Amino acid sequence: MAKAVGEREQVFIGENTFYIQNIPPFKALKVLGDLQKLVSPIIAEVGDSVTGIEGFVNKDVMSFGVMGKVMKGAFTSLYKYVDGDTLEQTLKMLLDPKYVAVEINGKPTPLNEQAATQVFNGNIMEMLELAWQVVQINYSDVFTTAAIRFGSLQENLVNNTKSPAK
Repeated sequence: MAKAVGEREQVFIGENTFYIQNIPPFKALKVLGDLQKLVSPIIAEVGDSVTGIEGFVNKDVMSFGVMGKVMKGAFTSLYKYVDGDTLEQTLKMLLDPKYVAVEINGKPTPLNEQAATQVFNGNIMEMLELAWQVVQINYSDVFTTAAIRFGSLQENLVNNTKSPAK
């Protein structure tokens, strides 16, 4: 079901209240394309970093051995694909003041550069957390639908490629 145009979700991060509005569909597709171009190679390299772990499927993914390889892959990929300009451009794209506001003096204020400086100065982690909230609010349907569809696709491929019993 489609959300009402202009509907905002209220998000609390730290001591601040933010209001996130859905990005319009065609602009959301452009943003998604830009995000996937940035994130896909990183995810692929993180995946590659764990393929060499013997018995990976049976291991605790939070174990030191697995997480060490995942973190090494993630940081190596981030170093290769994300520089300061790319990170700044991505956050400005996600935290567009047309769709993200912060409560200042009791009223929602567009999250322009001045408001962002006021709210995030000395607290960059909350800015990254807000960007993640924008991604979740705008693209959770993509992730959920993809997981359902690709999950059933994977099941069908496995079931249809099993060798016949002899």
